[in-house]
Amino acid sequence: MNVTILKKAFHNKWVASRKTIFFLIPFFLIFFSSCKRHSIKTYEVFDEFQTNESEKQDGTSRTWQKIHTETKADGQPRAILLDHGEDSLTLRINLIRSAQESISIQTFSWDFDEVGKFILWELIQANQKRGVRVRLLIDHMFNKHQPEMIAFLSTLSSNFEIRYFNPTAQMLSPSFLGKISDLAIDFHDHNARLHNKLMFVDDKYAITGGRNINNHYFDQVIGLNYKDRDVLLVLPNSDELSKCLHSYWNSKQSIPAYELKDVNEILINKSYSKSLDQNRFFEYSIFQKISTDANDVINIRRKFIEP
Repeated sequence: MNVTILKKAFHNKWVASRKTIFFLIPFFLIFFSSCKRHSIKTYEVFDEFQTNESEKQDGTSRTWQKIHTETKADGQPRAILLDHGEDSLTLRINLIRSAQESISIQTFSWDFDEVGKFILWELIQANQKRGVRVRLLIDHMFNKHQPEMIAFLSTLSSNFEIRYFNPTAQMLSPSFLGKISDLAIDFHDHNARLHNKLMFVDDKYAITGGRNINNHYFDQVIGLNYKDRDVLLVLPNSDELSKCLHSYWNSKQSIPAYELKDVNEILINKSYSKSLDQNRFFEYSIFQKISTDANDVINIRRKFIEP
């Protein structure tokens, strides 16, 4: 082959390569600067929320009471859709803090992750500091609760009750063999599950819909979050909802946590921590804004009442 032709071919290839490189340089600059802008935020180890104790427990009870009075006078329930997970979490914390008498929760899944422990912590405060009655009914199948923690919660107060719906082998954390045996003996009974997702406060305010209690349902996961929806209801008459709650709570399949074999053994041996330190429930300071927003009357009215 002619040497001149080879040189020309090489030159053309080099020019094309340089053009490609120059074209790619802006792409890489944009890519890496984008990575820098979207770097994952890190959090400090938890060291108490920046709000004082009295402020943390206030909620907006007067505002909700006024709305309920108006609703009762109208005779018509009020409702609003809760499309965004973080807003839905803020409202739950607000209603827990606003509760005066009772909080009942039914759910299919309750993980002891950051959201799960945040809600649990607020329920404990409502019970211990304001005497609010708390009842939690949780389906057993896919929950991996800590028997030691559940044993401790079972001793908090006669007004703080946890029940599990249709527990396998009468244990909170059954062995694999126990699960298989229970499944083999009676599949139909084993597969009877509680899929209700309901939070009912003071027999007046209810949140129901698709959200279980864990990080994925409240936009708190980096990556995959579930797109679910709740509805807030303010009810002039709650008789039907109360009957529904009581029918599940009093079902023969709803077993008090302290009756489960592994939990009961821990209680007998007193082999559990009685600590109510906030650090036990919060590893990192990730809920400061939600905690503040949950007490902000203007924020609550703008997001959940005015619409």
